[in-house]
This record gives sequence, C-alpha cells and structure tokens, in this order.
Amino acid sequence: MHLQVQINDLAAWQSAFADHAETRRRAGVRSESVRHPADDESTLVIDLDFDSRREAEAFLGFLRDNVWKDQPILAGPPQAMILEPLELV
Repeated sequence: MHLQVQINDLAAWQSAFADHAETRRRAGVRSESVRHPADDESTLVIDLDFDSRREAEAFLGFLRDNVWKDQPILAGPPQAMILEPLELV
C-alpha cells in the first residue's frame, strides 16, 4: 500500500504512528517505510507491505473508517493506492 499524507504537526503524527504499531502488525503489515520530500516535512509518503491484497484492502478500510475521520493531525485527506508487484521479464 502506498499512502501520501499531508500533516500539520510532525511530532503529533509520529506519536500517533508509533501508538498504532501493534495495530499494523496485527493487520498483517510486514514492513513499513516513511519518507518525506527533502524540503517538505508536512508531506509524508508511507509504504506498507502485506502478504495479500485482501489484508491491504482491509487495513485501508480500517484507516478510512477509524483513523482518518476527523483527525486534526491531517491537513487534508490522505491519498492511498494498493500496489501489486510487477514481474519484470
């Protein structure tokens, strides 16, 4: 899953992200990467890896229904894509 998030408080976001570590693990997140553009700490790019598309879709639903609703840390609605690997030949 690839997410792009606009935030208004990096420290608050980092704390909230850390608080949900166990939730991500239980949802099947195998690895995670968080980056931001070199000149913009208010834009975060988050990649979460799952074993299955079903797990990714379920977790995205959880984010939309429970985490992102009325969240004051967010400066706008997050963008999300569920990505699948492409085999290169």
